[in-house]
Amino acid sequence: MKKELLLRSITGFCFAVTILGTLMLLPPWSFVALLLLIAGSIAIKELPLLAKPNTLKFWFLLIFYLATPFALMAFMAINAAYKPFLILIFLVAFCHDTFAYLGGKLFGKHHIAPSISPNKTWEGFLSGLLATLLVLKIYPILPFSLTQWIGMSLLLTCTATLGDLFESWLKRQARVKDAGSFLPGHGGLLDRFDSIIFLSVTIFILINL
Repeated sequence: MKKELLLRSITGFCFAVTILGTLMLLPPWSFVALLLLIAGSIAIKELPLLAKPNTLKFWFLLIFYLATPFALMAFMAINAAYKPFLILIFLVAFCHDTFAYLGGKLFGKHHIAPSISPNKTWEGFLSGLLATLLVLKIYPILPFSLTQWIGMSLLLTCTATLGDLFESWLKRQARVKDAGSFLPGHGGLLDRFDSIIFLSVTIFILINL
């Protein structure tokens, strides 16, 4: 477990630094290019493992599960007013996933949906919620009241968890362990973007209401 945790921590940290560094320090087109590279790799190498190409399921996943969220993220990257929210998406996703993983590994006993994801536990969910609460407290892009802060944190935690469970369901249906092997300790790129995909759509809808 220690070796797996160390490997996952190193690759996760490097991945997060690459994404956030490109988004925050380089011109917007650099981040859009990175998104296109990631989306293209997922579409070519990973989606065919989850759904047979040229089937209705494959095209549904390609258009609505992959292309639409990535297009929203690209739009947010090139529009200055949306960029702080895009940063929030990645901060929440990275911190939530890390805390949820550690909480589940260390304290997990009560499973959320064992038939879909045997490793997903309520202890991990609560750990992820704690991380989201901290992110929204440290990175306050909107003046939340106490109730709004807790409510938004709970909503984003549920969204990230649903993203993870949905991808786990896709893998269960396809009878594969991981969507790929690009990131040691994590799996494929889609395994790292499952919560980000759901969060991007949720946050984009919220800020436009």
